[in-house]
Amino acid sequence: MIIEGTVPLTTVSESFVDTADIVIAVQQFKKLHPTARIDSIDGRLVRDLCEGCGTPVFEDTFGYAYNAESDTYLCPNCTLEKQS
Repeated sequence: MIIEGTVPLTTVSESFVDTADIVIAVQQFKKLHPTARIDSIDGRLVRDLCEGCGTPVFEDTFGYAYNAESDTYLCPNCTLEKQS
């Protein structure tokens, strides 16, 4: 799994070949680059991370929720939990 992100004026890329869990890989990436915004994972564009669970919300993800006031996303699972 290759995660690419942007730190102001710098592009960073880390390979997490030993990690199959995407949330754990994202946590490891954020630990290494706390100010980086994640742009893509394995070539898939990322809108943002879910505010609830940290799962990436990809450009092609359906069923997510977006809060414009706080500029936050919820993945489909957290969106369903919030509705129930």
